[in-house]
Amino acid sequence: MKKLLPWLTAALVATGCSSQKVCSTDQVLCGSSCVSLQSDPSNCGACGNACGAGQGCSLGACVACGPGGEGCKAEVLAACFNAAQVRAFDTSLAAVGAPVTTAAGPASFSALGGAIYVADNTGGAVEQVTPPKATAVASVTGASYNDLEHLGAYGGLLYVSNAAVGSFVAIDPVARKVVDEVSLASGGSAPSIQGFDFANRKAYLALTPPVGTTTPNALAIVDLSASPPWTTLPSIKLVDLSGFATGAALPGAARVLASPDGRRVFVTLNDLYDPAFNVVPGANGKLLVVDTATDTVIGGAAIDLGAGCTNPSGMALSGTTLWIGCGHVDFATGLGVGGALLAVDVSGATPVPGTPVPLPQAIGSLAMCGGRGYAGATDRGALVAFDPATGAVLSTNEAACPAGTGGYSAVFDVACAL
Repeated sequence: MKKLLPWLTAALVATGCSSQKVCSTDQVLCGSSCVSLQSDPSNCGACGNACGAGQGCSLGACVACGPGGEGCKAEVLAACFNAAQVRAFDTSLAAVGAPVTTAAGPASFSALGGAIYVADNTGGAVEQVTPPKATAVASVTGASYNDLEHLGAYGGLLYVSNAAVGSFVAIDPVARKVVDEVSLASGGSAPSIQGFDFANRKAYLALTPPVGTTTPNALAIVDLSASPPWTTLPSIKLVDLSGFATGAALPGAARVLASPDGRRVFVTLNDLYDPAFNVVPGANGKLLVVDTATDTVIGGAAIDLGAGCTNPSGMALSGTTLWIGCGHVDFATGLGVGGALLAVDVSGATPVPGTPVPLPQAIGSLAMCGGRGYAGATDRGALVAFDPATGAVLSTNEAACPAGTGGYSAVFDVACAL
């Protein structure tokens, strides 16, 4: 479960017929300046809304700073699944401001138009993160249960994977409504759509089988050359991933991340469980690299990430280094197993995995924010900051996300605060 946000800086460009500034997607124009309404204390939540002395701006709301000016600039956000909260933290992983409550089970972040949105996995809602309570944007529910896995932005719209019914849903956050959806269900069976990303005017979706079945194991490629609402539903191509698994293990396509130039798409494969959710001995995590021009797996083979990286999931790029979060939760004990951070050199034609950095936490989500890496744990409510140049752990907040009903806690996603 997981989704990752890029750290975008302001970009001012002149249009061909106007001198008006155009801001980057995470900022808006206030007067003659591009600003972030999420973090600018002079334009907090709205243009001209200035915070008072001794205050900073976090998630579009003014918050009190500490005696030394600390604790009021959010750097990273955590989706606290069990507590139904979004929490903000500074570079030291100290909490900034009060938690933002969500409908239920926040699982994935995305940024669009200077705002931050979250998909509520069990709540069946996409919401804008606005203190003190997230604002509903659209309802995306399942047949008998809700399972929103991943949220992303493309072409001015939000997209969410509705794993409960196997559909890819487009949402207009301004109009606050679902504008269209593409079903990937076939023969009465709905695939579980996990992560996705966009490249070359296409969406790349990780598909895993519904519980109790063994197919499909694929990468679905949805043509987005036309924008929704569609008069004709977009074409869908399936790339079979079943041949990339180890023995009885299912491939378990988890997360998808496009390279900045859009030429490659990286896909993590859990490659851990058989159809009955038993751990398959000797099954290491794997990485696929897809050429977006041909939509084929480069080299025709998966990259074995080694025994030190089982159940890989979340990814984040730092230059030509692809960082991957590893580890899983033991269903019998509830404890994390095989937690690690793995750096993969993707500068060449063939990715080269480095040496894993072992962690006590099972890592499911990653983000690169302001020159630091941040990792969210799936076996506990922990948030980890690390140096993307070396992998060294800089700080850890073991209680970033509080426990919810039943005493469990987990960080389902991390994202950069705008």
